[in-house]
Amino acid sequence: VGIAGPYNFLPIQAPDIQAVFSAAADKRDTQPITFVDGHNPPMLLLAGEADDTVYPANTISLTRAIRAKGGPVEVHDFYVPAGGDIPDRAANPKYGHKLDFIAEARLWFAARNANWPLAEFYLGETRSHLTWAVRVRPVRKLSSGAELELPPILLAVLSGGIADLKAAIDKHDAHAFEAAYRGMMGQCYGCHVAAEKPYLRLHIPQAPGARMIDLRP
Repeated sequence: VGIAGPYNFLPIQAPDIQAVFSAAADKRDTQPITFVDGHNPPMLLLAGEADDTVYPANTISLTRAIRAKGGPVEVHDFYVPAGGDIPDRAANPKYGHKLDFIAEARLWFAARNANWPLAEFYLGETRSHLTWAVRVRPVRKLSSGAELELPPILLAVLSGGIADLKAAIDKHDAHAFEAAYRGMMGQCYGCHVAAEKPYLRLHIPQAPGARMIDLRP
């Protein structure tokens, strides 16, 4: 996981940073992007859209380099305004992006703590996230040149895993919820495999703020 990392910052202009890397004969050797070979484990890169200390261009260039070499990487560019955010998904889609990032894990922990109204809320957030993602990009181009239509896959998830989760939440049934949650993860991973992203393996989150991607190789 990389958070606002300095991956590609030549030429080095700040005097204090120049001093740190003064011994390097080839300044390219000071740049993490130089060593991208596509054999990295799955990476999650996070950046602040308005970060003026470590510019998000660092994250963007590293992401492009990894993808160009065929390596696995997921990137999120978050908008964190200094003056405060507009807490309205409809008026501010970037706020919704941050909500979606944490909703997946919080659904699990809400149900585990028998907070069923909260679990129902986060299930709605998860449903919205999946629907929005497919609406924005309904077709994935595969390496073979074929196109993967995502709406039918989404329909199967909504009528399968999501519907089973809703039924378990309505019944306040923790055992049924766990089975449905694992079933939905299986459906989601099936979509990842179909989209040629088998490295995006899911697991039960370990903390409410944790991502669901299993980073073990």
